[in-house]
Amino acid sequence: IIHRAMMLLDLNKAGDEKTVRKQLRSFVQKGMMDDQQAELVQPEALLRFAQSELGRRAAAADAANMLMREQPFNLLVPAADMIEGAADEQLLVQGVVDMAFREVSGWVIVDYKTNRLPAGGVAEIAAMYASQMKIYSRALREISGLPVGEVYIYLLNEGMVVDMMEYIIDNQ
Repeated sequence: IIHRAMMLLDLNKAGDEKTVRKQLRSFVQKGMMDDQQAELVQPEALLRFAQSELGRRAAAADAANMLMREQPFNLLVPAADMIEGAADEQLLVQGVVDMAFREVSGWVIVDYKTNRLPAGGVAEIAAMYASQMKIYSRALREISGLPVGEVYIYLLNEGMVVDMMEYIIDNQ
């Protein structure tokens, strides 16, 4: 549900909690989500993202028509890249990138998570999602032919950005 709200949210019109709540009501009125779904969304989490540096960059990219949300992809990868000791075969990997936008340095990938920061901190989050972010980075790079400059996990409940580049750099 939070992914749907983030996909629909107009970042350029999310200036305060009141406007975010207004957008959520509008999604219900337009049939984009139902009342129960909208009630589960925490407007303050959406607002935190919209007001963050990353959110402002995404809003600028959106204004320039350089923002993608909930972008599905299919990618053929060598099985050995995914499974240690695998045969010389190809695997079809399917996924959905939560958000990606283009800047001068290349693609900026943002994946939203509703997790709380675990006891192991950022390192634990990075370990949990490094493989996923490697795949997203590779997919965007191979499909678009453009470099990926930045990759982030955004913890919605924490309002925290986790820079994933050092964890996926071997795949760039």
